Amino acid sequence: MSTGRLLCWRRLITTLMQYYTYIAELLALIACVLLFGSLRKSILKWFLLLLVVTNIVEWGNHFKLFTIVYSNGMRSNNWIINLLNIFEFVFYGLIYKAIITNKKDKKRITVFLAVLLVAILLNILFVQGMFYFDSYTFILGACYLVYCSALFFKQQIQHIDNQNIFSQSFFWISLGLLFFCSGQAILVSFFQYFLYIKNFKSFLPVWRFFNNFLNIILYASLIIAFLCSRKQYTI
Repeated sequence: MSTGRLLCWRRLITTLMQYYTYIAELLALIACVLLFGSLRKSILKWFLLLLVVTNIVEWGNHFKLFTIVYSNGMRSNNWIINLLNIFEFVFYGLIYKAIITNKKDKKRITVFLAVLLVAILLNILFVQGMFYFDSYTFILGACYLVYCSALFFKQQIQHIDNQNIFSQSFFWISLGLLFFCSGQAILVSFFQYFLYIKNFKSFLPVWRFFNNFLNIILYASLIIAFLCSRKQYTI
């Protein structure tokens, strides 16, 4: 292979690496649309709303549609990211409340979501604000979704039967969330630390790699869940 072609391939791969998360989110949306016929009679139909909102925000951020310029000249799109995170926490909280059958676990999901929303409000008003990435409550929200995922797996263990668990949509969704949220909680903790010591540039390559990797896991899990949509959860 000539040097020129090799350089072209390297540039293509480098460009694609910058779009891994966007591509994964878009593929999940496309899969949801194509398989919507098998999703529309189940709770999985609501994931179309989640993926539409997520893609609008992520691609909008990429093209700087949501960037605000402040009076001091600083540019930021953190406000829309914070709103998206709140939307996702509420979305998954309500989804898990619907599919969890144990009444005590349902109540815990509701109470913990209420506590999370209060914490987010307090963080916005008195700590990090709306125009900075609300990392503290993001970590708390990630832990909340890990807990919700764990409740689902507990429910599956308690009601084990002859069905193949790998064919169940929410097995894959919960597995994806478990990996994504636990990884993101650790990653954002390091993000906050390196930001605090004002040495974020050294952490940036690690942040980009693992952030893309975790997003690929999550959205690949959603695609598999849509493909396994014969297992219906009505709502």
